Amino acid sequence: MVEGCCVIEMIFDRRGARPVDYRFLALNPAFEIHTGAQGTPWERGCENLPRPMDAHWFEIYGKVAVTGEFGAFRE
Repeated sequence: MVEGCCVIEMIFDRRGARPVDYRFLALNPAFEIHTGAQGTPWERGCENLPRPMDAHWFEIYGKVAVTGEFGAFRE
């Protein structure tokens, strides 16, 4: 597989209202190459990527995690 792929778990604030980070559950070697992430499952994303993820992605991924719908990407 040439495409980078990962499975993440969103981490929300104490009230469960706002996504603040994510945890890698699985990632493939292509994802590591494309992002620079070093593949250690269960590490938090903010600790693992060489540059921080843009804030708008937290909101999009959080919506998908809560609703289970990929339509959240279309807003």
